[in-house]
Amino acid sequence: MGRLLESVNPEKPLERGYAWVATRPGGEVVGTADAARTAAAMTLHFRDGTVDVRLERAGAKSHNPAMPPAAKPTQPELF
Repeated sequence: MGRLLESVNPEKPLERGYAWVATRPGGEVVGTADAARTAAAMTLHFRDGTVDVRLERAGAKSHNPAMPPAAKPTQPELF
């Protein structure tokens, strides 16, 4: 019985680096991008704590200034 309970423990995946997302307020689990767009304010649950977040741009492209867009290769064609 103990192993079965442990296998369905929602905190277990957090130990492997995953997070789960819940609406704020309310605490309903967010399982889709549509649900996240509707919620707008959410809480990310990690192994070591939580982070409150707000949606800035629904459907916008990912913004990561550390990773510039891929440049066209400058190597000439071989064929």
